[in-house]
Amino acid sequence: MANITEILGTDSLSSSRITINGNFSSLNNELADVTTLLDTTTSTITNLSSVQTEAITIQNGGTLITEANANVFQIGVSAQLDKEVTIGGRILKNGTNGTAASPLNTGSIDPTSGEYTTYIVGGDFTLQAGLEGQEITIVNEASGSISINGAGSLGAQSLSLDNINSTVTLRYVGQKWYIISHVGASITL
Repeated sequence: MANITEILGTDSLSSSRITINGNFSSLNNELADVTTLLDTTTSTITNLSSVQTEAITIQNGGTLITEANANVFQIGVSAQLDKEVTIGGRILKNGTNGTAASPLNTGSIDPTSGEYTTYIVGGDFTLQAGLEGQEITIVNEASGSISINGAGSLGAQSLSLDNINSTVTLRYVGQKWYIISHVGASITL
């Protein structure tokens, strides 16, 4: 904060000239410090070692990061990480369509997108196109075998989950769903 000397009402203008010039010099130095961090022409901030805030808002009005508490932060927009990511704790995936008590009956309602990470199904399942690198897990809650259909986007020729609680995890790469792991599945490559 600039150190400003107060000019009293009893001070004459001519005798206050040195104080006024000193105040302007202090303000100018303070502004120079700010402009080394904030470029008002390009609207960019550089050389910050830390920022303390409750939220960062991006131009389209979405919230980039919000801190829920000292241990959690949320990213409210899509993020692309172009370097390695080291995770020192658990990875939690949310997003389930269907439950064990009420599995998704895909014989009558096929999902229109792969927005969930886990599908608990009670009938044949049709895969929709995914996003590059996307993973999904499908769990069979039917008492018998169910087919996983890909409409041309399944890397295998055929895939079925043979019994209740059999599962398959798939990853979407190059416009195809490829099998990463499975338990109790029949696969024709």
